[in-house]
Amino acid sequence: MPTLNDDLGIMKIDDLLEREVQQPLLDIWKNAGITTLTACQDRVLSYDPLWQNRNTLVVAPTSSGKTFVGEVLAAKSAWALKRAIFLVPYKAIAEEKYAEFRDRYGNLGISVVISDGDHTRFDRDIRRGDFGIAVIVYEKMTQLLIQSPGILVDCSLIVVDEIQQISDPSRGHTLEMLLTHLLRLPEGPQMVGLSATISDLGGLDVWLGADVVECLERPVPLWEGIASPNDSSQLENIETKESRPGPALASVVVPQHLSSPNGKLETAYRLLMAEGLSKQFLIFRTRVDDTIATARQLAYVLPADPVPAETRVRLADLESTRASDFLDQWIDKRVAYHNAGLSLEERRLIEGLFREGVIRVLVTTSTLAAGVNTPADIAIVLDYKRYVFEKKSSLPIEVAEYKNSVGRAGRFGMTTEGHSYIVADNTSELPLLRNHYLLGKTRKIRSSIPGFGESGILVLGLLSLGLVTSEPELRDAIRHSFAFNHYFDREEDSRAFLGQVMEGLADLQVNDLVKNDSDGLAITELGKVASASGMSLPSFYMLLEALKSPSLDATNVANLLPSLVQTSEFRGLRPYGIEEKQGALNDWISGTPTTQIIDKYSGQYELGSGNIRTVGERAAWMLSTAARIATVPDVLADDDSLQQALEDLAKRCKFGVPSKVVSIAELRVLHRSELNVLVNNSVGKVLSDPHEILDTPLQEFVGILSPQRAQELKAAILEQIGESLSNSRFGHVIRADRFPGLRSQVENCYDLKGIDFERALEELLNSEFLALGAVRFANQRTGQPDLELYGSRGTIVVQATASDDNKKPVSWDKARDVVTSVGYSGQASNYVTVARPGFHNVAVGNAQEIAARGDQRLLLVPLPDFIDLCLSEIEGMVPRGTLLNILEGSRGHLSADELLVS
Repeated sequence: MPTLNDDLGIMKIDDLLEREVQQPLLDIWKNAGITTLTACQDRVLSYDPLWQNRNTLVVAPTSSGKTFVGEVLAAKSAWALKRAIFLVPYKAIAEEKYAEFRDRYGNLGISVVISDGDHTRFDRDIRRGDFGIAVIVYEKMTQLLIQSPGILVDCSLIVVDEIQQISDPSRGHTLEMLLTHLLRLPEGPQMVGLSATISDLGGLDVWLGADVVECLERPVPLWEGIASPNDSSQLENIETKESRPGPALASVVVPQHLSSPNGKLETAYRLLMAEGLSKQFLIFRTRVDDTIATARQLAYVLPADPVPAETRVRLADLESTRASDFLDQWIDKRVAYHNAGLSLEERRLIEGLFREGVIRVLVTTSTLAAGVNTPADIAIVLDYKRYVFEKKSSLPIEVAEYKNSVGRAGRFGMTTEGHSYIVADNTSELPLLRNHYLLGKTRKIRSSIPGFGESGILVLGLLSLGLVTSEPELRDAIRHSFAFNHYFDREEDSRAFLGQVMEGLADLQVNDLVKNDSDGLAITELGKVASASGMSLPSFYMLLEALKSPSLDATNVANLLPSLVQTSEFRGLRPYGIEEKQGALNDWISGTPTTQIIDKYSGQYELGSGNIRTVGERAAWMLSTAARIATVPDVLADDDSLQQALEDLAKRCKFGVPSKVVSIAELRVLHRSELNVLVNNSVGKVLSDPHEILDTPLQEFVGILSPQRAQELKAAILEQIGESLSNSRFGHVIRADRFPGLRSQVENCYDLKGIDFERALEELLNSEFLALGAVRFANQRTGQPDLELYGSRGTIVVQATASDDNKKPVSWDKARDVVTSVGYSGQASNYVTVARPGFHNVAVGNAQEIAARGDQRLLLVPLPDFIDLCLSEIEGMVPRGTLLNILEGSRGHLSADELLVS
């Protein structure tokens, strides 16, 4: 495989112009301080086949800048109106990349969206293709593809971050089936895999049909060492084979009350003091509780260095929990911890404060090393063994985990080198740790499928993604998997594996998830729900049986919760006991303050708000699956109220708030206690509707939210409205660009105002692709309609109205002007208002009420839905004349979900 050449000239950002990367993108990167590429970025972006749509596998050390390679390609693709998908393994990475991409490219008109376990509000945009760059977690991508295979239309690039996760025992099979699907597409998008340094790719590159570009050099040299309670070994640069003395630890005096059974805390303290507290440290521990204990004990003994007042203000916005209380108490010691028990808001703030240099010592689990951008000067691996519950023993961590952790040492552009230490229990272990970790090789990449154990899930995935329609095709698809090529070279092994697959197929047929008839194999609607759910099959079957219970109805869906927490999906979640999980979940959805839940269920193992939220999110995931099961014909009794009750309970479980404020919770601005106060406060005011919140003066939030928090909430609502419109615009421009001249007409509908907006709608309706003969009313006065169309039953009167800032929804008074105006005196078959960005919820409710009474002709259509219907007719996705028929025959409020357009 090609490797980095020492004599290769380093590329400047402006040199990317030669690769047809547009100047506005280059300016964005230069403004972010990226003017010169790292050696690894130079090596990869100088590789010609990468720019010729060749599948490429980039193998490089942590912190070498390989993720930026994927970003460059994704941004270039989106600029050219081709969709790009950035697949990542973890929610934390998705959050970081989404925020970074949105901030960088949003002002260029590039739509950036995210989909993971926390974020679902962009799922509709993704299914409809209304995005430029989508950041999606592996499992969520599979679910979205099952629901909407058209996501890949006009998608030119898929970046797979941390592609070595294909070896992960718990989730590698999902990534492998997803990649199998992409490889079998007739004209699939280019795939670019980003991998940490791996000693042996195990044929992954061959299976992907990918060129390999390997970088061996870090942009910041790393000096690795081993520390024991009394001293440290020499520091070594493994790349250059140089060595030099490590810091003298024995001379550092350790405070008397800082102690641990194996001396690890003392060693960590000595390293902090020897290296200097002006530097930034990441200390890695394998146990969540040890991150908290270590941070707490270090905070006791480290000197205070008061933080800026602005930091205290940011801390005050956090919900009161044990983690936020720790920060409030010890932030002047510049110490914090980071683990799965933190809430999303706590994680975001801690990561941000560390990147800004406010926090200098961060004690964390290895999950922070898996892609989140938190470089440090010094990395200390305090544990090299992890207790494995299933094995009832402590086992050494993998070399790859060590390499990823210490790879965070060294900040590009800020330091000239990084230092790392793995801590030994005693001096005799130094040679062993050196050979195994400093000089050791990572494991060969291998498929995780043979050890996965659920062949039925594999079959279901292949069928749901449309890869196979018969048993021979199923066998053929399995033979083309990475697993088959990797493991089953012996005939007896391959027969055994195929036998397991056919047993899995038989199980699916018995349980009505797959049918086999004269047309071949086909996944049933119930099977699609099972596959999209991501649940294990035993858990799905359990859920199905529970839903069929005669005693279950819409009034008692909470009776499902005790069964849910006993499934394998909840195994390993804190609190560990089933009864404790059930109790915490009940308290969560009933509105009990988070701190009270934590105090109540923290015992031997400490809880954080993130633990409680994870339990709630896991229940919400399974309840959402239950709601989808309820929509499958002939599976349950036909009862819409049951589906609604399940969806309502799922929302309550996800956020721990009343379902009516879920849309506010999804904005991620207010914490849980503030959300509950919106509907349960001393002033007796309920603020759950986003548009009502926009209309409410700041002084009326007294007793509910502070003026600052109320203003932040209003700003977030407006931002969401604008972001939604921007996403729709981007997706529609991509679709329109296939037809000569149509792109500019669609852009004008989104961009122009006043009378120019009316003319833009007229031009679109009269384009050669629709030719509807729209006529503008001449000599318009205030209050008159704008356009008329001729339907089968008469004249359709159309009013076009657009807000000045594309964020404020159109009011009811403005929406109904079309009916009360004096501009049209004839008998209209319908009155239609097309509005940008959309309508106030009061207008929607009133229009729906009028439609239900049937005493007035009025239809409200948000502009994005109007454009969507126009394009669908132009593309032939709906029959000719559908647009005119809907405008003439529909009443109330028309949303995209009602257009019956996929």
